[in-house]
Amino acid sequence: MPAVQETLEAGKGAIARYDKYLKTLNGCTSVSFSDSGQTIAGTAGAMSFPTVGDLSGDYAMNFTIEGESVGLDVVFFRAGQYDGDLEYVDFSPDTSTMQAFAQEAAAMVRTGAV
Repeated sequence: MPAVQETLEAGKGAIARYDKYLKTLNGCTSVSFSDSGQTIAGTAGAMSFPTVGDLSGDYAMNFTIEGESVGLDVVFFRAGQYDGDLEYVDFSPDTSTMQAFAQEAAAMVRTGAV
């Protein structure tokens, strides 16, 4: 750790999927998943970022895994014809770093650098 991942999507169904993700996460306060038979649970909530791209939503999730606190920040954004998400995981994600990554990703999409 840390780790960063970006996904870009365009085409049929992209806007509907993007809107569904935002709607789901807007009401989310807890999250859980299974890994190797172990259930990992955590908290989730919206972050307060300036808008990324043309439209965005940003969320923080926090987990405790084998006694270690792990944070996952996710920014969903729309830039032109593309919808994207950027995920940043670390023991304690730095929101200013995440914001810089997200702004750069949206700028690259707008300028066609992807």
